[in-house]
Amino acid sequence: MKKTVIVIILFLIVCYVFYDVIALWFEGFALRHKDSFWAPAALYKLGGLSMFILKYDIALSSYTKAVDAFPVYSLSDEAMYKIALIYEKQKRWKDAVAHYKKFVRKYPKHAWAPKADEKVEKIEGIYLQ
Repeated sequence: MKKTVIVIILFLIVCYVFYDVIALWFEGFALRHKDSFWAPAALYKLGGLSMFILKYDIALSSYTKAVDAFPVYSLSDEAMYKIALIYEKQKRWKDAVAHYKKFVRKYPKHAWAPKADEKVEKIEGIYLQ
């Protein structure tokens, strides 16, 4: 039991250390198979996992590639919003505002559109004066 736990912990550490390489390979793999039904979901899930473990550059890459390669995918709206959210987390205020505005222009009736408008107002009022 003790050895199994140690092996699992070591495996997780190795995966985290090499996560960037693995994630970028997987992005390329998904894009090479963009005709497959699983490809847009795979990029979206990779973006979510990357956000969860605070790998924002990878998440940004995955969500951007998902939106660009699969603009009519059912979660493209959420991916676009999360791109703006990542920019906000990185304190890239101009990029965040631009992407929140782009989200609202493209999805004005989305449930998150009012929140995006609030974020634009807040960022412009505090950080971009």
